Amino acid sequence: MIEGINAALGGLHRATNKLNASSRELANGNLDTEPIVNSKLAQREAEAQFATIRTINEVEKSALDILA
Repeated sequence: MIEGINAALGGLHRATNKLNASSRELANGNLDTEPIVNSKLAQREAEAQFATIRTINEVEKSALDILA
């Protein structure tokens, strides 16, 4: 389970870096569609990583309930 959380946290870190890079481009006046699309992709990637963490948490809780 720890490996899954670590993988999700790594993906969340990558998504954050992508969002920061896109935000810098937009702040510097680059109003092309690429930074906007990249921002949305980073958002979706982060949402997927959060969903993975939530799912792992639910599975761990269920396993503990079975063992109790």
